[in-house]
Amino acid sequence: MSIERVDSSNAMSFINPELLKAVEDSIKARHKKTQQKTTNKNHIKQKVGMDYVEFSYMRNEADENYPLWSMTNLKFYPEFIATGWVMVQGELTWLEDGIVRKGSHATAHRIQFKTGLPRVAENIVDLGNDVKASVTDLLKKCFNTYLGISDDVYKNITIENLDDNQISYIKYILSKINPEYREKFNSVVNKSFSDGEINSVTFVSYYTRLIKQSSKFLNLSTGDSIKTYDEYISSMKIDR
Repeated sequence: MSIERVDSSNAMSFINPELLKAVEDSIKARHKKTQQKTTNKNHIKQKVGMDYVEFSYMRNEADENYPLWSMTNLKFYPEFIATGWVMVQGELTWLEDGIVRKGSHATAHRIQFKTGLPRVAENIVDLGNDVKASVTDLLKKCFNTYLGISDDVYKNITIENLDDNQISYIKYILSKINPEYREKFNSVVNKSFSDGEINSVTFVSYYTRLIKQSSKFLNLSTGDSIKTYDEYISSMKIDR
């Protein structure tokens, strides 16, 4: 991965450290959000016993979060055809908070030959289709490696403990449960923490399940409801 070098005539060279820090934090937050998003199960398929994500889903996620992405410097290596493989290499380029970023990858796709015949050029079923499949694999690798799309499926996600805000939100939900039942839910949540069930990856699904399971035991005023995580964090900032 790289960041485009900026020459001294570019206004970015004169950016102050505070603004650079804000850009860096924004990029980190965007990537963390993408990495922790759960891939839609309808787009997870299996091939030879391994999970993979459909290209259409990953492309749509890239379009949604990094709309100015493009694949550049695409290279095809015909010398690999003799070995029975299509080899391509390319560079994903995307714009993020005003910064041009780049990341390269290479992929190899096995060529499909006619059944029962020698694996030679004249027996290739459809070389164009093999090249297309290799480019698709290349894009998917770049989307996952550099943009963090479908990290939950490709197992690239980093599992971290909850931060202070996330822990505070769990406590907020518990505080809204009727005191008569609160201790029982507290025990369940504490055990989940001890067992490692609650972490940065499972946080959203866990608090969603906690709200659903405790819905019949909430102690709320008329017209009141449990705040979403974003609403809760916003209210904390206002209180401060």
